[in-house]
Amino acid sequence: MIVLTVRCPHCGADLMDNDNRMDGVPSIRLATSSSLGNRDIGLSAVYGSFQVRSQRQMTSGETVLFACPTCRRQLLFPEGCPQCEATLVRLELIIGGHVVFCSRRGCKFHRLDVSDRSRLAELMR
Repeated sequence: MIVLTVRCPHCGADLMDNDNRMDGVPSIRLATSSSLGNRDIGLSAVYGSFQVRSQRQMTSGETVLFACPTCRRQLLFPEGCPQCEATLVRLELIIGGHVVFCSRRGCKFHRLDVSDRSRLAELMR
């Protein structure tokens, strides 16, 4: 399995939440906002897992804005989702590169771009 360790691309803050594990590993903690309010959210750090921990149920098709919980800057990627055209979210990988995923609940688009392919083995568990 591929386990991601990520940080904010703006301030460099560690986004890993060791206190809240999902799929057996630390989760990714992000701030979100939508038409239904603001909240923190936990995402599985296992690449390809779509597990989400939220204070409120997210409805299928809902689009949310993701931000760093430290600096509060939005984590936007300059391209739209190729599957549903929603905004894409970008998180920086500690090993270099980034992971991109769709901001629409239910859309399964995600992409892993590793800067140095020789370091890809560091993500394997």
